[in-house]
This record gives sequence, structure tokens and C-alpha cells, in this order.
Amino acid sequence: MLIFSEVHQVLQPYQFFIFGSLLVSACYLPTGFIIRRVGELSSSHKRQQRLYRLTPREKEILGPYVHNNWRIRRIRYDDPVAKVLADDGMLYAPDVPPDNNGYVAYSIQDWTLSFLREHTDLVAPPGALLSGYER
Repeated sequence: MLIFSEVHQVLQPYQFFIFGSLLVSACYLPTGFIIRRVGELSSSHKRQQRLYRLTPREKEILGPYVHNNWRIRRIRYDDPVAKVLADDGMLYAPDVPPDNNGYVAYSIQDWTLSFLREHTDLVAPPGALLSGYER
């Protein structure tokens, strides 16, 4: 018991600092998780809202992925709309050179495909040309 009383005397002036450190540590751990989770939900919401604002040409590009159950589709490498969809994270184009005909394989992201399968009204119906753009 003598040892504990000596330790208590040594630590007593620092008890506020020790308690504060434990309290901050206990609060910081769940706070980091909450901040990350809120950020993920916010970015997910922004991505889904982007799908509600698709242009007619973007709907044409995404339509066959949904209606034909395609995961990969070849699109001309110089198509600016496909590049925008890839930049926005809806499509993925691997860093490979185009084939002899000038086409690159674009694959659809999983989150995009699952969301559009639930909301098929957001993409062009099969075979539709909404923008007048010839393939």
C-alpha cells in the first residue's frame, strides 16, 4: 500500500492532464470514423445527383451498359463525352492505346451500374439516339 500512496502523490499534480489526455483520446477515435463516414456519404450523394443530370449523349453511352448487361464497351478514343464520364468516375478507361479502328474499352463502375439498374429511366432506351450523334 505504501507504493500506491507514493505513486498517488507523484501523479496528483498531473491528474487533470492525465484525465484530459484520456478523454481526448477516447473522443478522437470515434470522431475520425464519423468524419470519414460523413464524407463518404456526401460524395456518394454527389455522384448519384450527377446521374440525374445526364445529357442526352451521356444517356446514349450509358444505356447499353444497363439494358444489355454489358460491363465493357468499346467507344472511340476521341469521344469527349466518354472522357467526361470517365473523369466523373462513372466509367473507367484503362491506360492502353486505342485499337486499329480508334476504339478504347470503357468499363462501367460498379456503383454506377447498380444505381442505373435501379433507375433505368435515367438512361436512353435501347437503340435510341437522343442527341442525333451518329456512332
